[in-house]
Amino acid sequence: MEQLDNKHIYGMFFKDNRKIDNMLKDIMFISSFSVYLNIVMYSIIYKNNKYDANKVLQMLGIYNYRKKIVKNCSLEIKEKLVIAIRILKGSKYVMLKEPINHLDEQGSIEIRNVIKEIHYKYKLPIVICSSNMKEINFICDKLIDKNELNIQK
Repeated sequence: MEQLDNKHIYGMFFKDNRKIDNMLKDIMFISSFSVYLNIVMYSIIYKNNKYDANKVLQMLGIYNYRKKIVKNCSLEIKEKLVIAIRILKGSKYVMLKEPINHLDEQGSIEIRNVIKEIHYKYKLPIVICSSNMKEINFICDKLIDKNELNIQK
């Protein structure tokens, strides 16, 4: 198995989206809570001491939305919230499922930029799981096979 390093944004292609769904079912928002409370909740769940909630919100450019109720947030803010929670998880890499899906063109550009900024600025390896090979080729600089991460089919 290849070690993931902070030099790449990795792409993992899946023809069947259900396989991705089964892999990444660990994040659910409490839609009546604020963005900040959702971040704090996951910070406690993951016992994350490396990043505090405000720092993660600032990293992703959503600090000004911290008081906003999640159910009233745009898809772009919700996707950034998913990325924030994945960072708080404290894994060796941040794994994202279809981070650009359902976003308009401006939202897609912003999420791509956030992913690249987090990767390069904070030296976090990122794995993008997608059924859209065009998107993987656009944002990722290295392709890996799902078996390299020991992911069950």
